[in-house]
Amino acid sequence: MLLTDTDKNGKEDSPFYSTAHWFSELKNHVFADKQRVDLFYKNFLLPHIVCKEKFTLFKLKQLKSLTNYYSPEFIPVGTVNSDDTNTIFHFYTATELKEYDCVDIAPLSEQNTDQLVTHLSNLGFFCEKYQVTTNWTHPAITTLEEFWHIRPNKMKNILKSKRIKLERNNDFSIEILDSRDEERYAKMIADYHDVYKKSWKNDEPYNDFINNITKEELKKGKLRLGVVYHNNVPVASQIWFIHLNTAYIFKLSYDNNYRTESVGSILMEAMFNHVIDKDKVTTIDFLTGDDPYKADWMSESRPLFGVKAYNKGRLKGLFATFALKLHKLMKTKFKSAQTTN
Repeated sequence: MLLTDTDKNGKEDSPFYSTAHWFSELKNHVFADKQRVDLFYKNFLLPHIVCKEKFTLFKLKQLKSLTNYYSPEFIPVGTVNSDDTNTIFHFYTATELKEYDCVDIAPLSEQNTDQLVTHLSNLGFFCEKYQVTTNWTHPAITTLEEFWHIRPNKMKNILKSKRIKLERNNDFSIEILDSRDEERYAKMIADYHDVYKKSWKNDEPYNDFINNITKEELKKGKLRLGVVYHNNVPVASQIWFIHLNTAYIFKLSYDNNYRTESVGSILMEAMFNHVIDKDKVTTIDFLTGDDPYKADWMSESRPLFGVKAYNKGRLKGLFATFALKLHKLMKTKFKSAQTTN
C-alpha cells in the first residue's frame, strides 16, 4: 500500500490535493470528529470518512469522499497521468460498501463520474449524478508573450492603466515568495491571513489547515506566495502551488478598501508572469469555481460532478431509493400538468 507522496525512485509525482499529507491535514483539521476509512486498489489509496446523513425520519450511514470545498478533484494518493490510477471505480467493491446505506463521492471528472455510476449501479445502488462546480484551466502555454497576446484587450488595457497608477506611487510594492525561505514565509503567510480578514470573504474557518498545507509545499519548493503591500501593509495576497508543468491557483484575497485600485488583478498579473517566465509552466489551473472573471484569464473549462448512491441491499438505502424515485415521478407529473395547463 502507498502511504507516501513519492514514487519508487523518490520523485514527487502527486499534485498537492492527492498526497497523503493533504488528506491527513483535511481529516485532522476539517473532519476531526469523523471516522476515516481508506480504500485501496493495487498500490493506491483513496481516503473517505463515515458520517450520518439525515433523510426524512432517520439517518443514513454514509461513506463520503474525504473532500470539502478546498478539494479540486478527488483522485487517489500517488496518482500520476495514467488511466489505471485516475480511474476510481476500482476502489469500490461489494465487500467494501456492504455496510453503508449511501455513498457520496465528489468532486470528480465527468469520466470518473459516469464510470462510477455504472459500477455502483451494477453493485445494486441507485445513483444520482450532480454537478458540484467548474474547473477553469489554460493549457498549452508556450511563451509569456503568447499568453498575453490572446487575453481580452479590455482586460489588458485596464491592467495597464491600474498598474501604471500603482507604479507611480512608491508606497506600493509586490513580493513573491518562490524559495524555501522559512523566515520570509512566516511573515508572508501571516500577511496573507491579515488580508483575508479584511477581504470580502467569510472568515477562514481552518487557518491551521492552510498553514500546514503551505508549509509542506514550501518544503518541496512548490509554494508561490504573492503579496501586495501599501505603506508596508498587506492589501492583496495569493497562494499558488507548482507541480511539474502546472501552476495551481489555490487562494486569492484582497483588502476591500483597495477594490478600486484592482490590487488583486495586479497581483494576479505578476503571478502569471512569474510562473510562466520563471517556473516555465505550460498549464495554469484555476481549480474550482465558475466565477465570470476567470474566462478572461483562462481558455478552457470543464464541469466537476459528484455521485450520490443509495444501497438497495440495505433497508434504509432501499427506502431512500423508493422515496427519491417517487419524488422524481411526482415532480415530473407536476411539470407535465403545468405545461398542459
